[in-house]
Amino acid sequence: MSKNKKILIAIIVLIILVILILIVWFYFKMGGGIVNLNTNLAPLNQTGQLPASTNKNVNTAPITPEEQKLVLGQAEVKRLAMAFAERFGSYSNESKFENIKDAKVMMTDSLASWADNYIKELLQKENPDASYSGVTTKALSVQFSNFDENAGSAKATVLCQKIENKGNTTNPKTSYEKLNLDLKKVDNKWLADNAKWEK
Repeated sequence: MSKNKKILIAIIVLIILVILILIVWFYFKMGGGIVNLNTNLAPLNQTGQLPASTNKNVNTAPITPEEQKLVLGQAEVKRLAMAFAERFGSYSNESKFENIKDAKVMMTDSLASWADNYIKELLQKENPDASYSGVTTKALSVQFSNFDENAGSAKATVLCQKIENKGNTTNPKTSYEKLNLDLKKVDNKWLADNAKWEK
């Protein structure tokens, strides 16, 4: 082997070694090589099971099917209410009220009919030369004032954050509003039946 080839092989080996050292160093520097052993774990008993809890404040009563149905039903309605509020409350004057049209899939027929009339009314009042105006709505929480799974009715208030942009978007105005919703179960599906904003 020539002297140049030996020098080239030595340089390649050195470069590979430096790369490996750097990889190992970064691995340990980032905490990847350190194993945090938690020694505060409860010891296993002789049968290999964790010992029974000594905390007397733990409620271990099983959830009844009715309670489970209520919790799941409220969770479903909460998701619907939040999604509806965000879609219903977010708009821009350039979108021709698509937000309300998009929210119609979450409305009863009566609320959808109101929405169609409301859109027509807004389109007649619209100024085509107006500068940009838009609102982005984020649902923050839902509170139920009434929830009856068996009757298929619920009343909920959705607290929303609204960020309004007019003209340019450099100075948005933030406000908080509540959307009061009446919800109804139609054909085994929860839908918004009435919606009113409250400042």
